[in-house]
Amino acid sequence: MSSELFSTKQRILGAAEALFAQHGFAGASLRQVTSAANVNLAAVNYHFGSKENLINEVLRRRLDELNTQRVHALRSAVTRPDCCLEDVLDALVRPTLELSGSEQGGTAFVRLIARAYAEHNEQLRKFLHDHNGHVFKEFTAALAQLLPQLDKQELYWRLDIVSGALTFAMADFGLIKRRGSIEQHRDMTIDHLIKFANKYLPRSTDPVYARQVFPQTVLGAGVMGAQIAAHLANANVDTILFDLPAKDGDPNGIVLKAIERR
Repeated sequence: MSSELFSTKQRILGAAEALFAQHGFAGASLRQVTSAANVNLAAVNYHFGSKENLINEVLRRRLDELNTQRVHALRSAVTRPDCCLEDVLDALVRPTLELSGSEQGGTAFVRLIARAYAEHNEQLRKFLHDHNGHVFKEFTAALAQLLPQLDKQELYWRLDIVSGALTFAMADFGLIKRRGSIEQHRDMTIDHLIKFANKYLPRSTDPVYARQVFPQTVLGAGVMGAQIAAHLANANVDTILFDLPAKDGDPNGIVLKAIERR
């Protein structure tokens, strides 16, 4: 491929990556991509054939490298005799979030991956499954060795929730305001995410043990309360949902009555 054709293709990929990260895959048009890349539509069709193929190439060009880094970090960790859960989690989390500090569009790509997981697009999900499936199989196998108390289904559920937390961190729209440099914020995010997963993943599935740690959790029966309750129930935490009074009444009294009924 000539340097001119290579440059054209890379400009299209770079422009598409930035626009998809900003506006979403459906929200960014090919016209916007060609304008940002300073090419015509024929160039996009020549190199990629369709918008779907362009999206796949945008994801593939960095995802393959990211997965290589993840697998290398994981295999290095599990060969150490003192390998622990935190080491495996570090191999999963750190390469992903460190990519956000890359000077060559890493921030846009990390947000792009978060969008790809969040958007309800079956073709995107199939692409991500095909390209990430083998990586998560290796991580699941490593975690299963370290967490023998969890059956396969429970491990999948917990890893899925941790992956959701990672996706949220990748999107960078959390409530924590940045303090210091981007690198400091990124390192704090990595540290807190690993600490969270390190505590959450190995929790016992024994309901008696769970009640000893968290005797009862009381949540309002709104949408968010129900969502949180679903995660807690998955971890066998005793959970109470209650409705607040519309106008009058003592909310604390309602909570106490709900607990008494248990």
